[in-house]
Amino acid sequence: MKKRMLLTAFALATLTLGHTAMAADTAASAPQIKDVKGGAAVVRGSGTITAIDTANRVVTIKGDRGNVFDLTVGPDAKNFDQLKTGDRVNAEYRRSIALALKKGGDGIRADVESSATTSAAAGEQPGGAAVRRQTIVANVISVDKKHSTIRVKGPKDHIVDVKVEDPQVMKDVKKGDQIVAVLTDALAISVTPAK
Repeated sequence: MKKRMLLTAFALATLTLGHTAMAADTAASAPQIKDVKGGAAVVRGSGTITAIDTANRVVTIKGDRGNVFDLTVGPDAKNFDQLKTGDRVNAEYRRSIALALKKGGDGIRADVESSATTSAAAGEQPGGAAVRRQTIVANVISVDKKHSTIRVKGPKDHIVDVKVEDPQVMKDVKKGDQIVAVLTDALAISVTPAK
């Protein structure tokens, strides 16, 4: 039976990336994740193209709040030649995190990543999208019911202590169970011609 839990991006990043000091299996070295929440986050931004370096495929964008940054446009992006100074660039970034408890897991930890990209067809207004999905399987190596925490070991041997907010999940989780986490990142960019 699967129970839904959610973790912060920090906990999942620690499992996959972490630091070598986190690999030690001691209470003193395991990071503490508190007030665990989850779900999805959306960041939107827009700006105006102020300069274009066609030789290096670099576009300078001034954001609506006055920030200026350079964006390198990869060779897969079609219609780069249609970009003009004054065009509006709109971007939306979404990240969602979901976590499920897998009872009596097989002990095999995993970190699997897949991605897909798309860009506007030749002749259309420039734009595109990219999606990256990462599935992580981590082992529950200890359960502290008194403090409502579990210790999990990720695919790269990084260990994290996670506070469990759901009392039913805390009641059901046992050493040897697994956590299956799915992180999804999506980015969409569109360009509107200058008026």
